[in-house]
Amino acid sequence: MNEAIEIAINVLIKPFEGYAKRLPNGDCCAYPDPGTGGDPWTIGYGATGRDIRQYTVWTKEQAEDALQEHVRYFVSGVVKLSPSIVSASPRRIAAVISNSISYWYTWANKNTYIKPLS
Repeated sequence: MNEAIEIAINVLIKPFEGYAKRLPNGDCCAYPDPGTGGDPWTIGYGATGRDIRQYTVWTKEQAEDALQEHVRYFVSGVVKLSPSIVSASPRRIAAVISNSISYWYTWANKNTYIKPLS
């Protein structure tokens, strides 16, 4: 499962999400949602939440840790929905994890593409 998580993060998430609003020292600062010009504020590799506001600054390590935590949260959700996925190839697991993050866990819970994996 760790290989699948690494593939999901390094091949499927980071290249598309990016490390936005990098500061000269390598840290990053929050930026507004492009659609609203404000909330929800985003930081690092696409993290959002109540703790993230205008002027929030994270180190690169904080952004990496938040992404790891976020991915692991979705891994547990995917495994709950489709326990047999643990026997799939790491690339397939990574693709399902990435898609689940893209469309959120609640959407994946209703979606038919996950159910046949069981």
